[in-house]
Amino acid sequence: MQTMFPKPETTDITGLILAGGKARRLNGQDKGLISLGNKPLIGYVIERLRPQLGGVLINANRHQDTYQQFGCPVIADSLPNFAGPLAGLLSGLQHMHTEWLISVPCDNPWLPGDLVEQLVRAVQVQPGPLVVASCGGELQPVYCLAHRSLQTSLANYLASGQHKVQDWVQQQPHCVVEFADPLAFENINTPEQLAEAERRL
Repeated sequence: MQTMFPKPETTDITGLILAGGKARRLNGQDKGLISLGNKPLIGYVIERLRPQLGGVLINANRHQDTYQQFGCPVIADSLPNFAGPLAGLLSGLQHMHTEWLISVPCDNPWLPGDLVEQLVRAVQVQPGPLVVASCGGELQPVYCLAHRSLQTSLANYLASGQHKVQDWVQQQPHCVVEFADPLAFENINTPEQLAEAERRL
């Protein structure tokens, strides 16, 4: 197991920002490009994630030219019809050139500055292909560190017509890292949450 899942170095981890959804609760706006304060949501995520690892990909199915202006390679889902965050994760695993991938959503301006450090530490202690964040005892499955070997499992899961992130996670050997700050995983999904985030700035 130690050989199959080598201890990751930050230079051998690709970041993946998931910005490929439809944002139905925000009237179909492209969430990563929604302004918070003086910049789009994804700008906050890039600023927090990029210093923590080697490189960052953006998974986007719309406005790809706009996303490219953030200086990161932009990749679309390899599956059609906005198949959900797991489709974005699969695309990241297919396009990365490292052993490991860390995924985060595009709509969390409070992303933990030690997210990568904490997930890497967990896999160093308990080698395996998948580490998932948790907060308040609630799994945060789109915040995960995944080994490239999970690509086949994920492709097969999606090909079977299943799309639930947590169900796929539970089917994989994985460990969980508990974070204490609930704000660190506050995604913005509604106009009310966007307004609350504006007040916090």
